[in-house]
Amino acid sequence: MPSLLFLFAFTYLPFGVAFVDSLYEFRNVTLGQEYFVGFSNYQRLFNDPTFQKAVINNVVLIVLTVPASLLLALVLAIALT
Repeated sequence: MPSLLFLFAFTYLPFGVAFVDSLYEFRNVTLGQEYFVGFSNYQRLFNDPTFQKAVINNVVLIVLTVPASLLLALVLAIALT
């Protein structure tokens, strides 16, 4: 139970708070000026060419590095045996 409490407190709760915050546009946090914009922040994000390029770069990086690191780890493990 304590580990589930820590998992919730440090993983799920921040994720939920960040998601709810992403549905608002904050003009002035100190004055409490926040406007509910729903998923329009996500719509703007996915239509941003810089974000699309970043996603493509990350996918390329994953496709190139994960198989190479797994292959290298396998070769080293076989060499050690």
